[in-house]
Amino acid sequence: MSANEVMSCSALAPVLTLALMLTGLAAPAGAQVCEDTSALRAGSVSGEISGAHAYSVLVNGDWRFELQPQPHGWVIAVIDADGQDRTALTPPLHLDTNPRRLSGWHLRNAANTAANQGDINAPQLERRLVIAGDDGNPAPGVFNIRDYGLADLEPGERARLVYLRFDACLYFPRTEEEQQTAADLASPVFLPEEVEQLRDCGLTSDYELEAWMLPRTLGGDFDGDGALDIAAPVRRTRDQSRAIAICRAGSWIDVLEAVDGGAADAFGAYLQQAEAWQVTALDAGPEAERPGIVPGVHGDVISVERIEKQAWTVFWDGTQFRAFERYHHVEP
Repeated sequence: MSANEVMSCSALAPVLTLALMLTGLAAPAGAQVCEDTSALRAGSVSGEISGAHAYSVLVNGDWRFELQPQPHGWVIAVIDADGQDRTALTPPLHLDTNPRRLSGWHLRNAANTAANQGDINAPQLERRLVIAGDDGNPAPGVFNIRDYGLADLEPGERARLVYLRFDACLYFPRTEEEQQTAADLASPVFLPEEVEQLRDCGLTSDYELEAWMLPRTLGGDFDGDGALDIAAPVRRTRDQSRAIAICRAGSWIDVLEAVDGGAADAFGAYLQQAEAWQVTALDAGPEAERPGIVPGVHGDVISVERIEKQAWTVFWDGTQFRAFERYHHVEP
């Protein structure tokens, strides 16, 4: 094989993946799905890179995740607004086997004749990073090499990475204020001012506030009038049926529920199984133009979900709230 010939990952013998916690920082449970925690914000990145190109994408506001070219591959960096690399403290410092350095020879044996089976003490397909927060507290990051290509494979040479397909999950420490906000959102207990706001808006004693899905309130401009609206899960007192109350601009209340023989029955029945909800933006487009749906959605929309099974979208059509089923995966 010539020095310029390229070998892909699929052509190599299985490479030993080191699972050592080089940083001493454990990523949160479920890190593979890259989710926020009460103490950390999560950001996911994925892509491909080849040759001597650089890679750069925004993460954590105005910070940038970068892959910077170096002689044997690339270097991982997370650059803040002041140009400082927040991964610079990833150990071991000042060594060319630092996990931030993506070098082709890390994946080869000492003679550069086969895959690394442990004779070179270097990180392999998974790279554990340390990301410094604004207050100096560290957070973990995980960079995964999913596929790669190598060049300079002559015995005695140092192999060079010439292609990468990758993904990464990066965590950023929340400030104390952000942590308090996250803890508040995770609480099912309605604040007195939230109860007062919804009652003053017109929510009658026919309904009781109950956070049967979280967060307990959603805010947005749900009717497209430029004013802030609030939505909350409630129960109908006469039969404990689940419903959603939406207070528009602090003045008008709408309750989405099952009604005897009404068109809302399907969505009302669905609410009895719903598990999660969130605010999304859905402009007039293919989803809003489905048969039976009024084209032209006004304002933010609410997605009500049975996680990974089913989802309905709630929207304002200009005169009232309506709902349609966005997807339903058939259950075994």
